[in-house]
Amino acid sequence: MEFNLEVSAKDGKVYTNASDLLPEIQNGLKHYDYVVDENNYKQAKSDRTALNNLVKIVSDKRKQVENDVFAQWLQDKKDIMQVEKTIKAASDKLDAGINEVDNAEKELKRNQIKELWTNMTNDKYPFDLVFEERYLNKTVKNKEIEESLNNKFLKAEEQLSFIEASLPEDELQAEQVIQLFCKTLDLSKATERINEIKEAKAKLQAKVDAQIEQSKQAQMERVNAVPSQAQSEAHERQNQTQARRYCVFRFEGPMEELQAFNPLLNQFIKEHNVKVTILEKGEC
Repeated sequence: MEFNLEVSAKDGKVYTNASDLLPEIQNGLKHYDYVVDENNYKQAKSDRTALNNLVKIVSDKRKQVENDVFAQWLQDKKDIMQVEKTIKAASDKLDAGINEVDNAEKELKRNQIKELWTNMTNDKYPFDLVFEERYLNKTVKNKEIEESLNNKFLKAEEQLSFIEASLPEDELQAEQVIQLFCKTLDLSKATERINEIKEAKAKLQAKVDAQIEQSKQAQMERVNAVPSQAQSEAHERQNQTQARRYCVFRFEGPMEELQAFNPLLNQFIKEHNVKVTILEKGEC
């Protein structure tokens, strides 16, 4: 199978007969379209060599045409590309200067927006949580930015009012919840924290109630075991002397659990006229 490529140039255009040769080539390749097995193995290797040689002939012919016809263009192309790079380098230099000015303007505008937010909120909520990159665009005016920040501040204040309506009674825990919201502006986190505190308090109350009930039951059992006359005499002696007694307890547990116990302890002191003294605090 042969490949006789013809090349001609006319009016600055290059013409070849490659498209005319393609059907002939495709028809000639049908001779090589077979399944290789042990019987035709040697013939397949010979045919492969012939096809590879034909590929080289076509490739060499193409390269020859490129070198003969496009030699000047290839050099011109390199020169044109160098011109492009030179112009682009000048453009990049200007772009770097423009970006530097733009970045300085954006930084100035960002600081101005931050100052606006600080004055509006008395630095109550973090600026980074409300800032939007679009604020720095030249098309976004100061009035639009101020309205956006004001809406965010009003929303935060509204959510904080909602949180304050359901704060725990303990002042320290209440302050912790408020600070959590102010630092994160996350209503769900603050609400979750309130629920955790209330759940811990409810569990502690249930434990205390159970202990008090057990104590009452044990006291009733002891009272019932003493003869009535002895009970009367013991009660009379107690009324006469009003002796003071004391018990030493040690409470261990997470700080949140111990803080949740404070309201219950205060109520017990008030109702039973007892005095509670904290002898020691520390970590286990």
